[in-house]
Amino acid sequence: MPSPDIRECTKKKRNVTEAEKIDRRRSGRLLAIKRSGQMNEAAQHAADTIDTQSTRIRGSSSFINRRSTLASPTSSCFKPKGLLNTSGNVSAPRHHPTREAKPKVWTRIYKNRLVGDAKRHWKEPKIETSLCICTAPVLGSLEPGCGERCLNRVMGYECDPNNCGLGDLCTNRDFTRLAIRLERTKNADQRSKCDPSSIGVELFKTSDRGFGVRACTQFEPRQIIVEHTGEIITPSEAGRRMEEDSKDKAVRLDIVISFGRALTFLQNFYQMDFDRGMILDATKGSIARFVNHSCEPNCKMLKRFVKGQPRMALFAGDYGILTGQELTYDYNFK
Repeated sequence: MPSPDIRECTKKKRNVTEAEKIDRRRSGRLLAIKRSGQMNEAAQHAADTIDTQSTRIRGSSSFINRRSTLASPTSSCFKPKGLLNTSGNVSAPRHHPTREAKPKVWTRIYKNRLVGDAKRHWKEPKIETSLCICTAPVLGSLEPGCGERCLNRVMGYECDPNNCGLGDLCTNRDFTRLAIRLERTKNADQRSKCDPSSIGVELFKTSDRGFGVRACTQFEPRQIIVEHTGEIITPSEAGRRMEEDSKDKAVRLDIVISFGRALTFLQNFYQMDFDRGMILDATKGSIARFVNHSCEPNCKMLKRFVKGQPRMALFAGDYGILTGQELTYDYNFK
């Protein structure tokens, strides 16, 4: 039987053990509460940080959206090789309507119109009946049908069923393909109803050059983009219009007309030499009138004869056009 001293020591040990357990429980609870508070504080801090960063990102995104109304292409396009090596055609989504800039005064014309004395002076030329001598490309050949050596192409004439027998193999039918593209896109895209001539491009406000035109889709090198239309007038009528406009603006302007070159673009005048001594005034015309000048352009303004009739259009340059790029050409083209 244990002695009284041993029993007393054991009792104290038990009492101490119970006290330690209670103390440890209290300490554990306090530590858990403290840790929980620290975690909550850390979580709150992290949440505040994320919220702040999200606010910054939202602010930055809002700023970007104010600068551009064009929807960004998908992230799959941004690869190390760059956008130029994308295999697909990147376009602005149709479900993302663009907030196209709208000039205060702009009368759209989708086909050229003879106005005033130009109707009397304009003489219908005899339509060329010479046949294209190009042959169908050989399988595996890099030379397309009616390529750079095509006689019609060199002379500025577009091939058609009457002067070329290659059909769909012919690559010298830009205006014909443009009409087909516009018709197909017009039926599929509700936005095209506002302006059939501007499918694939949109008007936007630049930071320092007024309005401009940019691409809503990709264009291949030397692909036709949009036809440049307006009123066909005589040089005297062109001078009268410029003088009248200059009086309204109280600005004295000198008219410079150079054969084969664009006229001097002053203030908001959109006149250029056209054909047969006439002037094409695009004050009333297609969206192409808003394309800005550049000494290093990415497009070209070219004239072609389609079934004997001269027509002008904007073509992509040698490197093509990417979605979102502003379109420019040299006003002093020949």
